[in-house]
Amino acid sequence: MSELVEFVKSIEKKIIVDKDNGREILFNRGNKVTQQDIDLAEERLGLSLPESYKDFIRNFGDANFFGLKIFHPNELYSFDSTNWEMEGFIPYAIDFIERYHAFRPVKNITEYHIYVCSHDPFGYGKVADNFHEWCILNYKMMENFEKGEKDFNHPFLTVHKDIMDSWKRYKSTLPKKWWQFW
Repeated sequence: MSELVEFVKSIEKKIIVDKDNGREILFNRGNKVTQQDIDLAEERLGLSLPESYKDFIRNFGDANFFGLKIFHPNELYSFDSTNWEMEGFIPYAIDFIERYHAFRPVKNITEYHIYVCSHDPFGYGKVADNFHEWCILNYKMMENFEKGEKDFNHPFLTVHKDIMDSWKRYKSTLPKKWWQFW
């Protein structure tokens, strides 16, 4: 069992209550994901998905992971060239404010960084070096919410500056209906 799977199993039954609005934020296992589902997605995308993502979905399916919906492998796709600097990003989750969380292949397409992709404003920013780190960051942020603490230096919150910077970089080159690619 991988370190990530052990971590998720250790927090699986945890119920987090956001002190600001009393909302419960849970982990719920999703639909079963088979190795065939993973193989078909990798074949369709033309790459190997991150091992930590594959471990997660093999064990927990397309789960709701403390405020984020993880996609089933058959829902994965790659942003195309009309998405400028986000070409090749592979969205694998969506958060409660409808921002996509995406893999971005680096080096020889065996390593992936994790980015948040926003449609309003249109842009992106890096939040983690890998899926495993992303899972831990998300859970730690939810724990802080439960304690009523706001860590304004948390990557999920500071990413907004990077999103705004990417928006400023190419907003004048975007087509009028840039938001339609979601």
